[in-house]
Parts: sequence; C-alpha cells; structure tokens
Amino acid sequence: KAEFRKGEKNFVIIATKIYDKGIDIPVIDAIILAGPVKAYHRLKQRVGRGVRIAEGKRNCIIVDFFDSRNKYLYNHSGERFAYYRDESYTDIKVVSSKWLTT
Repeated sequence: KAEFRKGEKNFVIIATKIYDKGIDIPVIDAIILAGPVKAYHRLKQRVGRGVRIAEGKRNCIIVDFFDSRNKYLYNHSGERFAYYRDESYTDIKVVSSKWLTT
C-alpha cells in the first residue's frame, strides 16, 4: 500500500462504487471507466482521482468506453463526454465500436 501511494511500483486497482468517496491516491496516472456512469458528481469524483497533482506525475490517462449500441448507454456516454468538454479536458480520442458485433 505504501509503495503504491509513493508511486514506487506500478499497480492495477479494480474498483467499484467503493472507490467513489474517501480515496486519496494522487499518484494514480490512469483510470479506466468501464461502467455506465452518468451522474455528474460520481464522474467528477472518479476523474478527480487521476487529475490530482503528485510529485513526478505528468498527466493522467482516462479511458472511457463510448457505447453506441444501446440507446441508454449511448446517452450516458454522451453525458460523460459533455462533462469532459465542459471541464476543458481537450485531449480526448474516441475509438469507434463499429467493429463490435451484437
């Protein structure tokens, strides 16, 4: 735990809602959002984990899946990307899911 907090080793943490509040690990430099989050406050909490400043940290990579095959998840994805735009996260790349089959 201490090695992770200091950024001495690379770790992967798989988290669910339990990590929405009360976690402060500024060295996090990548976040994968794989759930259908649309609530502004919840998304802000999750993204905020990665954008905190830490010594030696240059940036944070956020991977967010844009689901275009289900209308509800498509709408959730759109709301998340509107949040990124509103918060001026400018280096966003969208990868098409057209190669996926149903």
